[in-house]
Parts: sequence; C-alpha cells; structure tokens
Amino acid sequence: MTRSSLRSAAPLVLLGALLCGAAQTATAQYFGRNKVQYEKFDFRILRTAHFDEYFYPAESLVVHDAGRMAERWYARHSDSFRHTFDRKSIVFYADQPDFQQTNVVGDELTEGTGGVTEGLRTRVVMPFTGIYADNDHVLGHELVHVFQYSVAESGPGGLARLNSLPLWLIEGMAEYFSLGRDNALTAMWLRDAAERDRLPTIKQLTNDSRFFPYRYGQALWAYVGGRWGDRAVVDVYRTSLRIGFEEGIRRVLGVSTDSLSKDWIAATRRAYLPVLEGRTRPRLPHRFMRVVALCASQLGIACAAHGIGVFGRIPSGHSGRQSRPITRMTTAAGPVHIIVRASEIIFLPRAVNSGLG
Repeated sequence: MTRSSLRSAAPLVLLGALLCGAAQTATAQYFGRNKVQYEKFDFRILRTAHFDEYFYPAESLVVHDAGRMAERWYARHSDSFRHTFDRKSIVFYADQPDFQQTNVVGDELTEGTGGVTEGLRTRVVMPFTGIYADNDHVLGHELVHVFQYSVAESGPGGLARLNSLPLWLIEGMAEYFSLGRDNALTAMWLRDAAERDRLPTIKQLTNDSRFFPYRYGQALWAYVGGRWGDRAVVDVYRTSLRIGFEEGIRRVLGVSTDSLSKDWIAATRRAYLPVLEGRTRPRLPHRFMRVVALCASQLGIACAAHGIGVFGRIPSGHSGRQSRPITRMTTAAGPVHIIVRASEIIFLPRAVNSGLG
C-alpha cells in the first residue's frame, strides 16, 4: 500500500501488497476484526477522459476541480513515462475521518495516511484536505504509482518485478514527479545531513531503514534528472524492472551505483555547505523549546496533527550521533518519543510509562 502524508507525502510506507509480499503488515486488520464504518456514503461517479472518480454529495463542489487536476497529472505523467492507459478509478473522500472508514483497502489507515494506491486494480483512494496544493500533490504522487503499476504490468514479469525494486526508487520517483526538483522540506533534510556528514549512499538507502527513502529518493532523482534529464529517470525504472536497479543504473546512466552515490553526495555538499558557513548551532542543551501544532505537514513524518509538547533538558551522554529520544510527548495518537533529527526518522511510539532510554 502506498501512503502519503497530508502535505509532504513523507510517511508513504509500502507500494501495494504485491511489493511487500503476501504477508500483511503489523497495522493491517486481522481475521475476525472488521474496520469500523460509522457512515454510509452515497457514491456517485464523475467520468473524465481517463478516470472514473467516485465521490458523494459532500464533495460535489471540489470533485470537479480534482478531475481537472487528475487530467493535468495524466498529461504530465504520460509524457514523462511515454505510456498511456485507458481508464482508472479514483475514490475521493471528503475528509480524513471518512477516508479512514474506506473498505477499498483492508489496512487500517492512520491520520498520517494521505493517499493509497491499491495494487490489484490500480485504484487511488484519498481524502480531500481543504488545501488545494496538498490535494494536487497527493493526487500527483499517487498517479505516479498508477503509471508505475501500469508500466510494470505491461512488461516481462509483470507486477512481480516491483518486488525487486527498493523503496527509495519507487517512492522517491513519485515524490520527484509530483513535487519537482526544488522542495523546502527535502532541502531541510539535505542541509541537516550534509552538515552532519550523514548523506546516505545508494547502498545505505536500500538497506538501512534509518534513512528516509522518500526525501532522499526525491533528492537523488532530482540530481539524476538535472544531470541526465527526466527521461533518464523513467528509463532507469523501466530497465530496473527487467534487470535490477543496480544494473539498470549502470546501463542507462553509464555509471555504477557507487559512483552515482559519490557524485550525488559531492554535489549536495557543494550546494548546501556554503549556506551553513558563518552560522552557529542552536544551543539546545539546558534550554526549553515549545512545539505547537506539530504535525506531518511541518516535519514530513507520521504523527497526529496539533500535538503540543515541551522539550526538556537533553539527558547526559546524549551525542549528536546517537539515535536516542530526548523527551516524551502525548499527541492525539498517543504518547511518542521525539528525536530531534531532521534527516532521520524522528517519532517513535512508546508506552506511557516508558523511560527516556
């Protein structure tokens, strides 16, 4: 299943059951437990040139604009992928609580899930957010996945070949084609990683879950697109479906993954380190910092919106290279620990009585 955060698409997790295998994730519902549905939705269908858009009366004003957005994304993506399809379905919900009741997918959906691309029938399911820019981004991101599925289905090996591709390739590509080369959130992650000399290699992105694949994947594809052109991004994807991503990169770009990693990291450091010259670090130890309206749209991570907490003193022994939480915070989703690191996963669920670790 593909998930997008409300603003940044940061907590996208998996690209369909076919990508992660038959086993369900820990958050999926299990046999005997039904997803709670509080309301009955009177769905209608709005047909555009390439999509059947399912909506209900509460969405009747915005769905026509969403239809125009979807067709614009189809025109852009079909040109990038050099690929077309006949018709696909998009299921819209008026808001997040309605969206979490969907039975299109069986997995439990959280507040941080902004969109889902269901693999078996290639259907997009998403709520409206009330912010057109966010709706446009999530819709564009999910439609990249629709094209990825469609291309894979039409090639040798079918959808099973997606299982061989790393998450940074799939989701980074969707972020790049929906957000573009310049994005303030991704730039924040890159500045932080460059300053701490923690920019990941492609091998680390593939194997080390500490490095968030969506932000770094977008940045890597932005470098590839800027150096070789956007067509090369799609060519790498198509070739990787046939022969694997490492050989696909070598064949299309003419460089190894190691060389590409070194070139990308060097270019990122040249771009961001001069910006940091003459600046000083904030003096976090022994200070207090209040966080208001902390949510996925601000940090690009999965958490409940509008949580409020206070950072306390950093425990002794904490260093800049240790991934240990420094405080505890309760949000609408429950208590969490916080690690103040822009370039790594920050929120970790914890029990109410757990220690600071």
